[in-house]
Amino acid sequence: MYQFDEELKDGTTYHIIEWLGTWHSKPRKYAAWLRETPMNLWPEEVQTAAFVAVLDGHDVGERWYGRKHFKGGRWTC
Repeated sequence: MYQFDEELKDGTTYHIIEWLGTWHSKPRKYAAWLRETPMNLWPEEVQTAAFVAVLDGHDVGERWYGRKHFKGGRWTC
């Protein structure tokens, strides 16, 4: 559903661990499985959670701070 390079895909799994823990009994193990699995084979809701996590970025002061990842051009994500 979304275009991520491998580094962004893998890194995002660490940022959604807390969310994974709200519904999965072993979120760290599940995140490790996600890193080994092509993103297009992830469940749709997990793909969307990863996209929102990246889009929202790491700056709590600016909403959708991470949108630059998806602009294209020189960005490789």
